[in-house]
Amino acid sequence: MEITAAKIGRSIKKWERTLRSGGAVGGELRGRQAAGLWRLWVAVYRQICGCPTLRALADSQISFYNRHDLPWGRASPCRLSAGVVSCGVIMIAYHPERWWKSTFSWRGTALPLSISRVLIFLAYAILIQALYEYGADIGWISEQHFLGIDPAGHAVLGSLIGFLIVFRINASNTRWWEGRTLWGGLINGSRSLVRFAGQHCSEPQELARLITGYVVCLRRSLQGFRDLGEVDLYLSDAEVSRVQRFGNQATGVSLLISEWIAARFREGQLDAVLLRHMEEMLNRLVDAQGGCERIQKTPLPFVYVAMIRQLILIYLLTLPVVLCERCGWWSPVLLATISLGMFGLEEAGVETEDPFGLEDNCLDLVSCTVTIARDTAQLSRGVSTDTKRSELS
Repeated sequence: MEITAAKIGRSIKKWERTLRSGGAVGGELRGRQAAGLWRLWVAVYRQICGCPTLRALADSQISFYNRHDLPWGRASPCRLSAGVVSCGVIMIAYHPERWWKSTFSWRGTALPLSISRVLIFLAYAILIQALYEYGADIGWISEQHFLGIDPAGHAVLGSLIGFLIVFRINASNTRWWEGRTLWGGLINGSRSLVRFAGQHCSEPQELARLITGYVVCLRRSLQGFRDLGEVDLYLSDAEVSRVQRFGNQATGVSLLISEWIAARFREGQLDAVLLRHMEEMLNRLVDAQGGCERIQKTPLPFVYVAMIRQLILIYLLTLPVVLCERCGWWSPVLLATISLGMFGLEEAGVETEDPFGLEDNCLDLVSCTVTIARDTAQLSRGVSTDTKRSELS
C-alpha cells in the first residue's frame, strides 16, 4: 500500500473542516497546534514522496493557510532546512546564548502556571501587613513567631522545602531524559530495521510504511489520543480494521510488522538466522514502547507530591508573620518573590514529569516521528533489492 493522492486528499479535507470551525482534534490538540501539526506532516509528505501529484497537492495545502484567515490567527511557518523538517508545534526551540530573550519569556515558563497562586499569597501578605501596621488587636502578629516557629526555625523549614523541591525536579528530569533516550532508540532501531530489510528483502517500502504507522500509533497513544488519525495514511483499510481491535494500537501494528517479516521468511528471502535477527530488532522497538508506557502510567508517588505541597502551604502562610515586623511593607514583595520561586520550581517538576504530553516543555515527539517517516522512506527507496538488481543488470 502506498500513500496515494486520494488518501491524503481525504485527510486534508477532514482537517480543513476541523480547522475552519476551530474545533478540537482528538479532544486535545486545538487551533494553532492543529494547523502547525498538519502543515508539518504535509511538508514531510512533500519531501519523502516522489510522485509529482503528491508534491503538488502538498504545495497547495501549504498555501491554504496563507489564503485563509483562521479564527486563531495564521499558523506558524514550517520550513525544510538541509532535509530536516521543523515546526514550532509543541516543544519550544530556543537559543541558550540569548539570555535576555529567555529571561523575559512568558510562553513555556512557570509564570502562567503559578501566577494565580502568587497573587493570592501576595494579597494575603498585604492583609497581614495592614493588620500589623494599623494596630489590629491580634497579639500574635506583634510577636516574631507563630505556634512556636521563630525566624530561625522558619529558615530551617524553608531549607528543607528547597531540598525537597530540587529532589522532585531531579526525579522529573530523570523521567524526561529517559523518555528522550527511549525515543532515540526508536529512531535508531527503525532505521536499522529498514536498512537491514532493504539488503535482504524485496519491497522494503512496505516495512517502512508499517514502522511509520507504528511510531505514529505509539506517539498518539502516549499523548492520550484513542483514534487512528494520521495512521490511516500509512495503513490500508484492512490493516486499520485489525489494529482497531487492539486495546493498544501500537501493539497491533507491531504484529503486522512481525507478520511481514515472517512472510519474507516463508518466501525464502530470509533464513532462520536473519529472521531471528530481524525479530530481535523489532523486539527492541517493542521494549522502547514498554519503557515509554511505564513512564506514562507510573507517576511520582502521591504521598511525596502531597507532602511537598503541604509544607509549601504551611511555610507561605506563616512567612508574613515572621517578616511583617522586620521588613515592613517589603514583606508582601518578599513573599511574592519566594512564592514564585517555590511554585515555579514545583510546576517545572510537574510539567516535565510526563515527557510525552502536549505542553510546551514536553518532548517534541512530532519531530521524532517525522524523522522516522523521512529516514525509513528514504532508506527503503535507496537500498531496495529491486533497485540493486536493476543496477547489477
